[in-house]
Amino acid sequence: MNIPLTLSVWIHITSAVLLVGGIFFFRVILLRHAARIGGLSDELRDALASRWLHVAGMLLIVLLVSGLYNFTQRNALWKASEAAVSPHAIFGVKFLLFLAVCALTALASVSRGPKFHGRRKMLMAVNTVLGLLIVFLSVLLGMSY
Repeated sequence: MNIPLTLSVWIHITSAVLLVGGIFFFRVILLRHAARIGGLSDELRDALASRWLHVAGMLLIVLLVSGLYNFTQRNALWKASEAAVSPHAIFGVKFLLFLAVCALTALASVSRGPKFHGRRKMLMAVNTVLGLLIVFLSVLLGMSY
């Protein structure tokens, strides 16, 4: 058993779950509930977005480092794989979606003021869908070797 790889995979999956779960919580639970009670103040909304940017940034860095380590460790297994779809192609799409999540997280977190509230909600909704798609691709990737 390769303990460093197992630990890296565990850290990678935990970071992904926290990131996707946090985005889902903010978009589906917090912002919807806030709309029912009359909304959040601009100051509170901006403070939450700013704090989330720091947490999401840390999680994205952990995902990048652990994902690259996992990629280098599993590359030989993927080359020997007889999967119908190349694991490298799945990884490539997954990595591009990861970059899109990074960009959308930054955009949603730096948008300030009431005129950006609608944009932030839309960006977080897109981020939630992209995050779930990345999780789906990760399952496909895990089954390919």
